Amino acid sequence: MRHDIRLVSSLIVFAFALLAREGSAAADASENPVRQAAVRAVPPLQAMQVRWYEKQTCFSCHTQFQPAIAFEVARAHGIPVDEAIARADAVKAFTSFGSVDEAVEFANSGEPALVNAYGMVAAHAAGLPRF
Repeated sequence: MRHDIRLVSSLIVFAFALLAREGSAAADASENPVRQAAVRAVPPLQAMQVRWYEKQTCFSCHTQFQPAIAFEVARAHGIPVDEAIARADAVKAFTSFGSVDEAVEFANSGEPALVNAYGMVAAHAAGLPRF
């Protein structure tokens, strides 16, 4: 299951990266297949975020970090994002992020510097203030 989540979220982020590359002068969704894909991608990605914490207690780079970055790009291009879901997920994902105790122990990852840096980029994309 984790492999499926990683693949799906990586493909979705790739679609948003293509959207960002096309620029804001892109045609409406009916004329732009990348934009259509981005519009269709947001709801299942957010549904996955809602279900994540039913079985997990920690954040996921592929379920919280990548979507936060993708949603920032989506908003910039007028792609609808359910802000209530995005906010609830960001609160759960980033509440313990940046904890000194967790940073010292860092039992959840093999590479603290990479995860912390990536997490800060995602937290910024999710609209959290700098910490």
